[in-house]
Amino acid sequence: MATIAYLLLCREGPSATVALAERLCAAGDLVALHVDRRVRPADIAAIRAAIAGNPSVVLARSVRCDRGEWSRVQAVLNAARAALAAFPQATHLYLLTDECLPIKPAARLRAALDAEDCDHIESLDSQAVGGRGQMALRAICRQDVAAPRRRAGIRAAVATGKPPGRAPPGDLRGMTGSRWWCLRRGTVEAVLAFLAGRPDVRRFFRAGGWAEAPLSATLFQTLVRHLVPGDEIRSRAPTFE
Repeated sequence: MATIAYLLLCREGPSATVALAERLCAAGDLVALHVDRRVRPADIAAIRAAIAGNPSVVLARSVRCDRGEWSRVQAVLNAARAALAAFPQATHLYLLTDECLPIKPAARLRAALDAEDCDHIESLDSQAVGGRGQMALRAICRQDVAAPRRRAGIRAAVATGKPPGRAPPGDLRGMTGSRWWCLRRGTVEAVLAFLAGRPDVRRFFRAGGWAEAPLSATLFQTLVRHLVPGDEIRSRAPTFE
């Protein structure tokens, strides 16, 4: 049966974070916790104390997360590396924040993951601004999570129908979509290995990426589609399901 390691991004105080981590662990799953360096030191200390001795929770190396910038992707990468190192039994990695709340039984999610050997991540062609692509760009803009200079680019793309930003490295097809995903362990390992072996891709995304959209909505969406056969991708995360 699937074993999930949640990549839990913490931006709030300790009470909500610890309560969610404990709830996830109580259901038999695992948690790799990234605490934003913006969180007060006293709150970070409280989180550390609360999870001390819990073998189902590991702390990732923390970074200060700035809205719409590479640092938010770095937080996810750090949490993924921590999960892979600490939890060899994990079959899937699932991205969450401490603002999320499971509303359905964990057994239901595990059964769905066992039913199909695939990844769950929304990935829409960024160059097709019309149709669903345009709707995705509007949604990203409404979320107000991108840096101001990126929001301006998104609005211009929606208004003109022209794809925003620069073209990615030649072998990549730029994709965008919801930042929430649930990926198989091997897929996450493949993404990390790809980034390690492609300094040009790392530089490209660190410099802002292919589009004027939040990097959290482009990097994994692009690389998973590049590395995984299309019939093994479900372009919808199980979040809200």
